[in-house]
Amino acid sequence: MKRVGYIFVGLLILTTLACNKRVTPNKVERIITQDSWKIQRFVNNGVEIKDTFALDMFVFDEHNNLKIPNRPEIGSWFLTSAKNPAVIEFNLPTNTNLAYLADDWNMVYLNKNEFHLERKDGQLHSSDLLYFVRLN
Repeated sequence: MKRVGYIFVGLLILTTLACNKRVTPNKVERIITQDSWKIQRFVNNGVEIKDTFALDMFVFDEHNNLKIPNRPEIGSWFLTSAKNPAVIEFNLPTNTNLAYLADDWNMVYLNKNEFHLERKDGQLHSSDLLYFVRLN
């Protein structure tokens, strides 16, 4: 009976590990270059920032341009070679509030309708979060 329990636990662990999908740079690029995105949540230094980017729509094009149609500034985005997690880098003008977003971000969650980023700062978990949702 004990043996059956061990086998069950082993199968459960293997199933869980097999279902854990990695977010690869190719998948990130394929998803975020479709449509436009909006910031759903932004936490900077542990403080929730509301309304700062409420009117902004972000377009990540396949040429690494980061466009915000209601602003004259154009930035860029790049995926690093990191794979677990994927890392996206935002280069944005430093003379606007967009400078708060300019940094390297770990991709901690991604699906076709949203992605979540955590600022890459060398700590296990950053207090800076950036969540995007797809605009349809």
